[in-house]
Amino acid sequence: MRRLMLRRCAALLLAVTSLGLAACGGEAESSDSGEAAGVSEVAESESEYLDLGGLKYQVQMSRQLNPRDPADADYFRNLAASDTELPKGEIWFGVFMRVENESDDPLPSAERFSIDDTRGNEFEPLESDNVFAYRPETVAGKGYIPNPERLQAYAGTQGSLLLFKIPTASLDNRPLELRIESPTDAEAIARVDLDV
Repeated sequence: MRRLMLRRCAALLLAVTSLGLAACGGEAESSDSGEAAGVSEVAESESEYLDLGGLKYQVQMSRQLNPRDPADADYFRNLAASDTELPKGEIWFGVFMRVENESDDPLPSAERFSIDDTRGNEFEPLESDNVFAYRPETVAGKGYIPNPERLQAYAGTQGSLLLFKIPTASLDNRPLELRIESPTDAEAIARVDLDV
């Protein structure tokens, strides 16, 4: 008799809890970002993972870089001569990206990135042959960018570098947002607010 009473109480409690959650919007609501559901993946901080094209992207860190600082000097090696000059009023800014393929199948990684400020300005990363630079590639099943066998994986940042030139004024137009475009679906985009 006691067991029957406990079961009825548990069932009643479950029913009341379910009704309360349904009334409060217990189900996930779609964001009102103006984009189709499932098209954009948004993270509010760098530590969050973004799912895009079957891969998980994570910003390990982002920060201003200084080629005169010995700790940063290696990030500027092998830049094209036309990219080595920094115009007045601009800063060097690095985003260190990690990509993970949890599936067994090889998948292509993103080729297009940009940083957008709140005024609609868009900045693209510089191309570089630097050993730390992010390069789009097919990520092996259960694989990573950077590959654990490469120097990038053992650097303090543990990510591949996307190097940008950004006007100092854009630091006032925060949050700065990193935009990642899927290599397989032109409409699939992931965004993350950078910790500037």
